[in-house]
Amino acid sequence: MRRFFAVRSTLAAIAIAAVCAPAAAAQVAPPGVEPAGTNDAGGFRNILGVGQGETISEEEFGLYGAGTVPPPTFVNQRDPGHGHVTYTGLVAAAPHVTKGNIGDFFKPAGFGVPAGEIDSSRTEVIPVPNGGTLTIVRDRTYEVPHVYGSTRRATLYGAGYASAEDRLFLMDALRHMGRGNLSELIGPGADDSNIKADAETLKTADYSEEELQRQIDTAAHNYGREGRQVKQDLLDYTDGINAYITQAKVEGSPLRPVEYTALGKPAGLFPEYWKPTDTVAVASLIGGIFGLGGGQEVTDADILHKAIDRFGKHSGRQVFNDFAETEDPEAPVKITKPFHFDGNPNVDESRKGAAFTDFGSFKARDPIESSGGVVQTSAQSSPRWAQRLGSQLREALAPGQRREASNATLVSAKNSQSGHPIAVTGPQVGYYSPEILNELDLHGPGFDARGAAFPGISLYILIGRGRDFSWTATSATSDNVDLFAERLCNRDGSKPSRSSDHYEYKGKCIPFLERTRTLNITTNPTEQNPPQTVKLKIERSVHGPIQGTATVDGKPVAISKARSTYMHEVDSALAFERLNTNQVHGPASFNRVMSQINFVFNWFYNDDRHIAYITSGWYPRRGDDTDRHLPTWGTGKYDWRGFDPGSYTSNRIARDDLPQTIDPSRGYIVSWNNKQAPDWQAADDIFAYGSVHRSQRLEKRVREGLRNGGKLSLPDLVGIMGDAATVDLRGQEDYPVLREAIGRSDDPDVRKALKILDDWTDNGAHRRDKDLDGFYDEPKGVVLMDAWWNRLVRRMFEPELGGKLVAQITRQLPFDQPPGPGGSAYFSGWYGYVDKDLRTLMDRHVEGRFSRRYCGHGKLGACRDVLVSSLKRAFREAEDKYGKDLENAKVRSVDCEGQDPCDQIEFTAAGAVGTDPIPWQDRGTFQQATEVQGHR
Repeated sequence: MRRFFAVRSTLAAIAIAAVCAPAAAAQVAPPGVEPAGTNDAGGFRNILGVGQGETISEEEFGLYGAGTVPPPTFVNQRDPGHGHVTYTGLVAAAPHVTKGNIGDFFKPAGFGVPAGEIDSSRTEVIPVPNGGTLTIVRDRTYEVPHVYGSTRRATLYGAGYASAEDRLFLMDALRHMGRGNLSELIGPGADDSNIKADAETLKTADYSEEELQRQIDTAAHNYGREGRQVKQDLLDYTDGINAYITQAKVEGSPLRPVEYTALGKPAGLFPEYWKPTDTVAVASLIGGIFGLGGGQEVTDADILHKAIDRFGKHSGRQVFNDFAETEDPEAPVKITKPFHFDGNPNVDESRKGAAFTDFGSFKARDPIESSGGVVQTSAQSSPRWAQRLGSQLREALAPGQRREASNATLVSAKNSQSGHPIAVTGPQVGYYSPEILNELDLHGPGFDARGAAFPGISLYILIGRGRDFSWTATSATSDNVDLFAERLCNRDGSKPSRSSDHYEYKGKCIPFLERTRTLNITTNPTEQNPPQTVKLKIERSVHGPIQGTATVDGKPVAISKARSTYMHEVDSALAFERLNTNQVHGPASFNRVMSQINFVFNWFYNDDRHIAYITSGWYPRRGDDTDRHLPTWGTGKYDWRGFDPGSYTSNRIARDDLPQTIDPSRGYIVSWNNKQAPDWQAADDIFAYGSVHRSQRLEKRVREGLRNGGKLSLPDLVGIMGDAATVDLRGQEDYPVLREAIGRSDDPDVRKALKILDDWTDNGAHRRDKDLDGFYDEPKGVVLMDAWWNRLVRRMFEPELGGKLVAQITRQLPFDQPPGPGGSAYFSGWYGYVDKDLRTLMDRHVEGRFSRRYCGHGKLGACRDVLVSSLKRAFREAEDKYGKDLENAKVRSVDCEGQDPCDQIEFTAAGAVGTDPIPWQDRGTFQQATEVQGHR
């Protein structure tokens, strides 16, 4: 918001004083603000999706067409012009990025703001109760908050205050989601969809208020002085948020987000004050989306059942292992050194600790016990944007929803033209309006960090840079979640049923922990209907929340979800505190610090000399005779080793045994959520670690740049990332093998189809619009591959596997993951299956061959017929749609709603202001381009 602020004093409440700063003040940094570049080694750039965003008042909402036109801060990093960087413009420029134009695509990310670039109209000097003075300045172009505290307390206070300035309503929505009561904030949703989603959330994050607080207190106790400091930082951060909320509560305040007025939330009561436990709830939500792997053992059990039904017990296990690809030696890896993950990669349902659930027996538990009052439709209870907000946020941030979208490419000093390591890195966390990440620049005693964080847990920078290093993360998807099968029982010894509320643990029949949660969902004040009251019942075993029931050999069991981070979301904060206070001095100390994080992430580091990588996470040591692809018996005999139900801890893989490297010998690291290292087994829910992976889109280009002793510059690496971001993986990796298998053809339709695909793949197999005319440059190849792929895959594998088994496998891994609204593409798909099976049929070199040949029932000639006939059919269907030889084929790159394919990226409503779609590109939402220039 472009408001005019000067000094704000806080006594019993915050008094607002708004004055215009003198024009000359723009040329001099305010008191307490260090000169730009202080403690800054230099060489840092970044870009935040489409813009910094801001909290929008009711008055501003009207100025921007009632939310139909986004304010400049929402899109000032999206489009070119006015001196702004352009996130979307890289599609047209890549791979031709140079030293002269890299500034068009990544903005400078130095510490502070040059005095002449400070937006004096937004300078704020705020006395902090019991803790010094806070000064927040913003740059004129991007409005990033640069926070300076005279004390540590003031710095953390400023992190909270600035976060609320830019994301207060989204923070509120996230804390409600994390607590399983978003419907109380925005209404029940159409057909009570928000209520149902709240119930599902509580099956993952079922904490009571006392348990959330206990996490804070326990971490403070367990980690000594630093733990106590993190707790104090959280309290100071909370105070900063509440200082802003105090002002936003005032009727007519320009700081009050328009969303509360639109939802009929009365001033004085809303927004509600922030609590430290709200931050824990948001951390649980975010960690449960991006920092977990595994937990799909029941789905795997159903796949194994169908494989055994089709092929018998021995061969069925082999077929399951073919498609699970738990340890495929051809899988592209981040590092080549092996790291061992516990357990046998091959499935075996006969292991004593494995609970082989009966096929199709799982029934999800519905926590909704009762609903009283009038059931509101979303149209009655909330405005249209709130209806979208509820459904879109739920879809985008559903607990347990996998998010494999981030990438990182780092090149070592020896392969860099400058002699300094280079890196282009960034998490892809979806596209929101405003963005779900917010950028901050934090400074104070001991503090120097700039980067991005999720609002609500933004007391520390989560992805960003320190004084002389940068770091980033990608989701690791490694296995830290298990399902346990709890044997149901009744205290009176009677035969148990699915409705039994006791289970067997260590020889006793004990009750589930049960808790009732009540949702009080108020309607819009313009409606006369009473509030809706919904009662939710939560159940938990010693292993975790109950997800549903199933049967094993016909006997009922409850299925609980155990995750190693349960009750420990706060523990990871210590690592970020160390990063933000620059306790990292090099790659070895970075790897030590990041090993503290219990969530499952890949972490990457670069300074002016080194690159480094480590996979974080608490990976429990599984009990003897268990199977990682099947539920584990919860009787106590097969618990995680050293499992303590009281503290919810267990033995785990040691820090030195986590995949990690410093300056790898091959001179680069490429990550696009691919496999960590040889022998590090894929999680039970990841069937995508085969011979083809989307990381090859990046790695191919890096290898080409380094061929014959070549060296890369930072602009080169940006160009590589931008070029890879629009590549169709099927065209780059699968089509050459398909083309070889098909060979020559006398059929004129097949020859025409092959010529289209040959031309498309020779040009890189892109889905892009370089001339920015609104249409893809090579639409023929795009529409033909889209028409062919699913038909091809089904015809290659279904005759051998059978339709029922194929249907089960696609529950874990669909045939394809095409571009779509969220941006991420080509992680999940049968890309490796197609490649490995065809190379086997052609007697090419294949490591880790499948147990059988699938296409054409194992006959190359019959398989070739499948490939040719499916391509011919796809070509004719495409001709029916686009005319003879596809001459009328046009694919819009944006504004393509209703078109098939429609690849455009669409923005999830995170408030009342919408943002228009942008052309598809598969890249980080927040990205850094770094070539650090110095070292402490």
